[in-house]
Amino acid sequence: MIDPSRVVYRDATCADAPALTRHWRDTFMATFGHLYPPADIEAYFAKHDEAQTVREIEDASSRCRLALDAGRIIAAAKMGAYKLPVDPVGARVRELHRLYVVEEAKGAGVAAALMDWTIAAALGEGADALYLGVWRFNHRAQRFYRRYGFEIVGEYEFVVGDTRDPEFVMRKPLA
Repeated sequence: MIDPSRVVYRDATCADAPALTRHWRDTFMATFGHLYPPADIEAYFAKHDEAQTVREIEDASSRCRLALDAGRIIAAAKMGAYKLPVDPVGARVRELHRLYVVEEAKGAGVAAALMDWTIAAALGEGADALYLGVWRFNHRAQRFYRRYGFEIVGEYEFVVGDTRDPEFVMRKPLA
């Protein structure tokens, strides 16, 4: 278990791209890897490589926050422009694209700290709603998001290679 008093939070920089790309991949695989054939995983990560991570960090419409323990990324959150395939409600909306936590840090408060940061950052940008997509069968994540006031407002398919997963769109009003 991670000692929450040792966790350091900071914004990601391009220098973090190699470690952050590994974090995204490792946590995705730990949670979802069993769902996909190897070819689909390979196709997915070909699009989500280190160069893509750098582009996301450099994107002025995107923000990424890290949680580190002894210099190692144990969790990260990425918020940016709305990209989900469901019409948003609100004039200024943001999307939580990812909130990935390593297994040993779950329950240590890092996901809550990153969600608090995400909500505060969205409010600071004048957003009136925050959206996210979550796998239909990831009940733990859905419970976490509901505690923050997110509600299911739609559905879509998340594409990994040739696999299409059922996802919920969740929305939290901010205004």
